Amino acid sequence: TKISKFSFRISSHSRARMRLLRASGVCAYRVGRSVDAGPLLRQALDLAHLLQDRTWQGKVTANTASVLYATGRVEDAMAGYREAIAIAREAGDRAGEGVAIGNLANLEAEAEAEAEAWLTNPRSRPYNQERVALS
Repeated sequence: TKISKFSFRISSHSRARMRLLRASGVCAYRVGRSVDAGPLLRQALDLAHLLQDRTWQGKVTANTASVLYATGRVEDAMAGYREAIAIAREAGDRAGEGVAIGNLANLEAEAEAEAEAWLTNPRSRPYNQERVALS
């Protein structure tokens, strides 16, 4: 019983630390300090893996994808959201799944709008015509 009490304390402490690290990472991201958010979220994700908590792995993975997007890593962000969706589905976290799906949809819509703007922008027409001719 001493071992189980000790394990519970470690688990409880680790769970609280994981949540604090995630919250700190999200706060850093929201105030524009994405560089600081990344390491905090990585530590939270490491603890989620250690605790084998799939729900929190999904949540932190989605938060990390947001940071990746904020730092211009769009493809990595999309992959992160897809991973978060898969984890949330596996864990039965419907709310987390919905948030990640919404974030991915917004990101894809934005990327599509940028591509459309590029193709229809009069300044890019010479480039686009040249590109079509090469195809």
